[in-house]
Amino acid sequence: MLNRRLLRIKAMQALYAYQQAKQAHLEIAQDKIRQKFQPDLNAMEKQDTQLLKKQAQIALDWFLKSYAEKELKAQPQADEKIRKAVLDAIQYYYTALQNEQKSYLQSMIAEAEQIYDSYLQALLFGVELMRFTAQLKEKRQLTAFIPKDLSIYQLSENKILNLIAQNKPFQDFIIRRKISIDDEVLKTFWQEWKEDETYLNYCQNYSATWEQDWQVVDYLYRHYLFHKEADEDNPEQKNVFKAFFEENDLNWIENREILKSLILKTLKKAKENPEQFELLTLSTNWQDDKDFFKDLFEKTLQESEQLEKRIAQKTENWESDRLFQTDKILILMGLTEMIHCPSIPVKVTINEYVELAKSYSTPKSKIFVNGLLDKISKELLQEGIIRKSGKGLLDNR
Repeated sequence: MLNRRLLRIKAMQALYAYQQAKQAHLEIAQDKIRQKFQPDLNAMEKQDTQLLKKQAQIALDWFLKSYAEKELKAQPQADEKIRKAVLDAIQYYYTALQNEQKSYLQSMIAEAEQIYDSYLQALLFGVELMRFTAQLKEKRQLTAFIPKDLSIYQLSENKILNLIAQNKPFQDFIIRRKISIDDEVLKTFWQEWKEDETYLNYCQNYSATWEQDWQVVDYLYRHYLFHKEADEDNPEQKNVFKAFFEENDLNWIENREILKSLILKTLKKAKENPEQFELLTLSTNWQDDKDFFKDLFEKTLQESEQLEKRIAQKTENWESDRLFQTDKILILMGLTEMIHCPSIPVKVTINEYVELAKSYSTPKSKIFVNGLLDKISKELLQEGIIRKSGKGLLDNR
């Protein structure tokens, strides 16, 4: 099942990317102002370059004083040309940010939902390997020199993979989502798989039991897709199965553990209760999780200005824009979650963002994030800004 920690990670990544884009668009807006006051090289009359530079500087200063409020402050030195240049820059900046926010929101939701496609594709790999093995066996049986021993093709009779292959929802999902496995990937993988000692031992069972069928499939995924090699950076050490998924999933590092959980739980369900076998869902309630996901991203952006003031008050001589960017985002997200998720206890939220700081920020960040979230959350509770209910009251008694 998809867990909310992964959703927090993806929201954090989207917010980080948004902040980078925000800074880039601020610089582009200023460049647009500068361009408005460049000398016209095609003009017949001589250009007053000093005046143009002065106008450009007035416009830039006016823009930097005004853009945060989305309106122009009084500027007696500005003529109509300067005024228009600044207004155009402000309009560009906020239109760009609006588009970026929409884009990152859509992308992070799509990335989360893409995990389910990866889950189906991973299951399909095993199913297609079974079918590919069956095709090889059939071809061998039709040759003039039929070998007496066809045990190497034992996977073609695997009952666990066959159960998954016959599952109607699985078949429908594969067709509807247009999920497939390249035959060349299967051919390449077969060359390694047919030499695997564990698989060869499995092939010694003329009629494999249900347990033996499950064991070899469980091994297939654990060892070839989810096994962590000693040197992750050496592509030569990666089998084609794992390389296929890493190349097709840009977020493989974050998604690997949840995908592993989905696949192994599915195989266990198939082994233990074949008569009532069903695919796992992305979430027990994806709509609720998606709402949490969207709110966390959008409301963090909405609350950031006010919350950054509180962060600045607690960081003494530190300017808030000098804080490590990931730390600031994690603190903003944590405070936003406390305010807008009444059913999540404050301590749970703090623990979640401290864990993220351990993995995605500096060595000292966990202490910094923990301290600030703890201090500011106590203030917000006293002021009644954080209001918990239901399970959210568990650590506030």
